[in-house]
Amino acid sequence: MSPNSLYQYYVFSALMQGLAETGPTIGQVLSHGDHGFGTAYHFTPDNQLRKVETTDTFPFIMITHFRPTLTKQLHSMKIPSLYTALSPLLPSKQYCLSVRVDSVSTSNGFMSPDFICISISDDRTAGGHVTGFETGDAKLSAAMTKE
Repeated sequence: MSPNSLYQYYVFSALMQGLAETGPTIGQVLSHGDHGFGTAYHFTPDNQLRKVETTDTFPFIMITHFRPTLTKQLHSMKIPSLYTALSPLLPSKQYCLSVRVDSVSTSNGFMSPDFICISISDDRTAGGHVTGFETGDAKLSAAMTKE
Protein backbone atom coordinates (compact mmCIF):
# COMPACT_ATOMS: atom_id res chain seq x y z
CA MET A 1 0.00 0.00 0.00
CA SER A 2 1.12 3.53 -0.66
CA PRO A 3 1.98 5.91 2.21
CA ASN A 4 -1.01 7.30 4.15
CA SER A 5 -3.50 4.88 2.57
CA LEU A 6 -5.84 3.53 5.24
CA TYR A 7 -6.54 -0.19 5.59
CA GLN A 8 -9.49 -1.06 7.83
CA TYR A 9 -11.04 -4.32 8.96
CA TYR A 10 -14.13 -4.37 11.15
CA VAL A 11 -17.86 -4.60 11.26
CA PHE A 12 -18.35 -1.80 13.76
CA SER A 13 -21.91 -2.61 14.82
CA ALA A 14 -20.96 -6.23 15.51
CA LEU A 15 -17.83 -5.14 17.37
CA MET A 16 -19.75 -2.73 19.64
CA GLN A 17 -22.32 -5.43 20.48
CA GLY A 18 -19.59 -7.92 21.41
CA LEU A 19 -20.41 -10.16 18.45
CA ALA A 20 -17.12 -9.79 16.58
CA GLU A 21 -14.35 -11.91 18.02
CA THR A 22 -12.00 -12.68 15.17
CA GLY A 23 -10.41 -11.12 12.12
CA PRO A 24 -7.22 -11.32 10.09
CA THR A 25 -3.94 -12.25 11.76
CA ILE A 26 -1.49 -9.50 12.57
CA GLY A 27 0.98 -11.23 10.24
CA GLN A 28 -1.50 -10.70 7.39
CA VAL A 29 -2.08 -7.05 8.28
CA LEU A 30 1.44 -5.69 8.89
CA SER A 31 2.15 -5.38 5.17
CA HIS A 32 -0.54 -2.65 5.15
CA GLY A 33 1.24 -0.27 7.52
CA ASP A 34 3.25 0.72 10.57
CA HIS A 35 0.79 2.96 12.47
CA GLY A 36 -2.64 2.15 13.79
CA PHE A 37 -4.86 0.07 16.03
CA GLY A 38 -4.38 -3.65 16.53
CA THR A 39 -0.81 -3.65 15.24
CA ALA A 40 1.82 -3.92 18.01
CA TYR A 41 0.36 -4.23 21.52
CA HIS A 42 -2.80 -5.71 22.99
CA PHE A 43 -4.55 -4.44 26.10
CA THR A 44 -6.04 -7.41 27.95
CA PRO A 45 -9.33 -7.23 29.89
CA ASP A 46 -7.35 -7.05 33.16
CA ASN A 47 -5.45 -3.94 31.92
CA GLN A 48 -2.22 -5.74 31.14
CA LEU A 49 -0.19 -4.88 28.06
CA ARG A 50 1.42 -7.50 25.87
CA LYS A 51 3.18 -7.42 22.51
CA VAL A 52 1.08 -9.12 19.84
CA GLU A 53 2.18 -12.25 18.03
CA THR A 54 1.91 -12.54 14.25
CA THR A 55 -0.71 -15.28 14.75
CA ASP A 56 -3.00 -13.10 16.94
CA THR A 57 -6.30 -12.07 15.37
CA PHE A 58 -8.26 -8.88 16.00
CA PRO A 59 -11.82 -7.89 15.03
CA PHE A 60 -10.87 -4.21 14.68
CA ILE A 61 -7.88 -2.95 12.71
CA MET A 62 -7.00 0.47 11.28
CA ILE A 63 -3.49 0.73 9.86
CA THR A 64 -1.51 2.96 7.50
CA HIS A 65 2.06 3.52 6.35
CA PHE A 66 2.30 6.75 8.35
CA ARG A 67 4.27 9.50 6.61
CA PRO A 68 3.43 12.82 8.33
CA THR A 69 2.61 15.84 6.20
CA LEU A 70 2.39 18.04 9.30
CA THR A 71 4.84 18.11 12.20
CA LYS A 72 4.54 20.69 14.98
CA GLN A 73 6.33 21.14 18.27
CA LEU A 74 3.80 22.31 20.88
CA HIS A 75 4.60 23.61 24.36
CA SER A 76 1.31 22.55 25.88
CA MET A 77 -1.58 20.58 24.51
CA LYS A 78 -5.08 19.54 25.50
CA ILE A 79 -7.76 17.95 23.34
CA PRO A 80 -9.19 21.35 22.22
CA SER A 81 -5.75 22.55 21.05
CA LEU A 82 -5.28 19.26 19.21
CA TYR A 83 -8.53 19.85 17.31
CA THR A 84 -7.47 23.44 16.58
CA ALA A 85 -4.12 22.30 15.17
CA LEU A 86 -5.60 19.48 13.09
CA SER A 87 -8.93 20.83 11.83
CA PRO A 88 -7.42 22.81 8.91
CA LEU A 89 -6.01 19.53 7.55
CA LEU A 90 -9.42 17.84 7.48
CA PRO A 91 -11.33 19.24 4.47
CA SER A 92 -14.59 17.46 5.35
CA LYS A 93 -16.02 14.81 7.66
CA GLN A 94 -15.55 12.15 4.98
CA TYR A 95 -11.77 12.28 5.36
CA CYS A 96 -9.55 10.75 8.01
CA LEU A 97 -6.32 11.99 9.58
CA SER A 98 -3.74 9.68 11.09
CA VAL A 99 -2.25 11.32 14.19
CA ARG A 100 0.70 10.75 16.51
CA VAL A 101 1.56 12.69 19.67
CA ASP A 102 4.96 12.14 21.32
CA SER A 103 5.32 13.42 24.87
CA VAL A 104 5.74 11.48 28.13
CA SER A 105 4.04 8.66 26.22
CA THR A 106 3.29 7.89 22.59
CA SER A 107 -0.29 8.32 21.44
CA ASN A 108 -1.55 7.38 18.03
CA GLY A 109 -4.94 7.47 16.50
CA PHE A 110 -7.25 8.78 13.86
CA MET A 111 -9.47 11.84 13.55
CA SER A 112 -12.56 11.55 11.34
CA PRO A 113 -13.99 14.02 12.55
CA ASP A 114 -13.86 12.79 16.16
CA PHE A 115 -10.57 11.70 17.66
CA ILE A 116 -10.03 8.08 18.65
CA CYS A 117 -6.66 7.41 20.18
CA ILE A 118 -4.63 4.94 22.20
CA SER A 119 -1.58 5.76 24.28
CA ILE A 120 1.34 3.65 25.44
CA SER A 121 4.00 4.57 27.99
CA ASP A 122 7.59 4.99 26.84
CA ASP A 123 8.59 1.86 28.78
CA ARG A 124 5.78 -0.10 27.05
CA THR A 125 4.25 -1.32 30.33
CA ALA A 126 1.03 0.72 30.46
CA GLY A 127 -1.45 2.30 28.13
CA GLY A 128 -5.04 2.44 27.01
CA HIS A 129 -7.79 4.35 25.25
CA VAL A 130 -7.39 8.13 25.49
CA THR A 131 -10.49 10.04 26.60
CA GLY A 132 -8.70 13.32 27.35
CA PHE A 133 -5.23 14.59 28.05
CA GLU A 134 -3.07 17.51 29.02
CA THR A 135 0.65 17.56 28.35
CA GLY A 136 3.60 19.90 28.34
CA ASP A 137 6.04 19.80 25.43
CA ALA A 138 4.81 17.49 22.70
CA LYS A 139 5.52 16.71 19.08
CA LEU A 140 2.38 16.46 16.95
CA SER A 141 2.54 14.61 13.63
CA ALA A 142 -0.38 14.07 11.25
CA ALA A 143 -1.26 13.08 7.71
CA MET A 144 -4.51 12.96 5.78
CA THR A 145 -5.19 9.45 4.54
CA LYS A 146 -5.45 9.21 0.78
CA GLU A 147 -7.96 6.39 0.40
